[in-house]
Amino acid sequence: MADLLQQEIAARLALALGIGLLVGIERGWHTRDASGGLRVAGVRTFALTSLLGGIWGMLSTIVGEVILGFAFLGFTALVMLAYRTTAKQDKDYGLTSEVAALLVFSLGAYAVLGDMAIAASAGVALAALLNLKRYLHAWIQNINRLELDGAILLLVISIVVLPVLPDQGFGPGGVLNPFKMWLMVVFIAALSFIGFIAIRKLGAGLGTLATSLFGGLASSTAVTLSFARIGRKSPKMAPILAAGIGMASAVMYLRVVVVAGTFNSALVPALIWPLGLMSGVSIVGAAWLHWRNRNMNADTHAELPNPTDLGTAVQFGLLLGAVALFAHYGKLWIGDAGLYAVAAISGLVDVDAVTLNMAQLAGGSLSVATATQAIMIAVAVNTAVKFAIVWAIAGRGLGMPLLILSGAALMAGAIGLVVF
Repeated sequence: MADLLQQEIAARLALALGIGLLVGIERGWHTRDASGGLRVAGVRTFALTSLLGGIWGMLSTIVGEVILGFAFLGFTALVMLAYRTTAKQDKDYGLTSEVAALLVFSLGAYAVLGDMAIAASAGVALAALLNLKRYLHAWIQNINRLELDGAILLLVISIVVLPVLPDQGFGPGGVLNPFKMWLMVVFIAALSFIGFIAIRKLGAGLGTLATSLFGGLASSTAVTLSFARIGRKSPKMAPILAAGIGMASAVMYLRVVVVAGTFNSALVPALIWPLGLMSGVSIVGAAWLHWRNRNMNADTHAELPNPTDLGTAVQFGLLLGAVALFAHYGKLWIGDAGLYAVAAISGLVDVDAVTLNMAQLAGGSLSVATATQAIMIAVAVNTAVKFAIVWAIAGRGLGMPLLILSGAALMAGAIGLVVF
């Protein structure tokens, strides 16, 4: 037993030493041009620092935890004294190496007292972060104020606000869920921010294409709303934006088939032809628009909407709640016979809810044909709503190409539903 204890102590001290060596190698390489005597801390100093932290950590288990705190304070005073001396000589007031030394001392102690895996991971993360200096500085140089403001605002509404909202239904039928409504606000804001970055970095063509492909996996309506805002500010981008909305819709059509098939495979043969044709027509139309306007000037970032503007996203979240209430009362007043009407109402905002409900009912209390028709009604209404959103926000310039794309897709879906 004593041998096992000694082996564990040796392993923990070895880990502490390894953390110091790893960080010391990175710091040593960073200051390799300076002579050894002028460095505040190199490979040996960092290795000894982590080992020192480990030894004090081990002693604290014998003498008491307070001694570790005094040891850390004493080491901090020593580091600050060295920093003061070096700063006066070199006129370099950076604190990176000094803070790294304090962290290495702490990780050395934690390697002995805490979880070895966490200590090792933290040591690697520290070395990696120190080594990323040139990339981080280059990134900061290239980021503009709007991007920084947008990123911080997005973090606030998603990490600070969203978790504190209740994830439960309120109001009639419990259809008003603050968490889900604000989640849609976050998603639309995130898509607007991603689209802003993608278009600035990749250009009008590739930026809208990348945003629409990934955004369509979650919500083609949100992509439409985001691109409509851009189209209002940048009318010249209308053909490319229409192609992006068409591509997001194509992804949505295929997503409906996958979602329905996941919960009820009997729906796949009935949906694959109409939705497959709709997706194919949308892809061809979007590709043609994209190819025809492939040489569009990509320097449009000055006209892009402010990614920190939450007004449109919040309005859409409120609209989502209003439609949820409308669908609830529609079903309550019309009854089960009004299934198609409820599907149409739900399709005003989302098709996934209808798809999931129909997939659960098909083959049981509902025929596959009826479930298929209800899903197709929701998809058709959703397609028409996206066109209405674009026309209302961005006007004719973006509305006309999308009208052609949407009309062709709806015709293809109707043919697929009737013929196949």
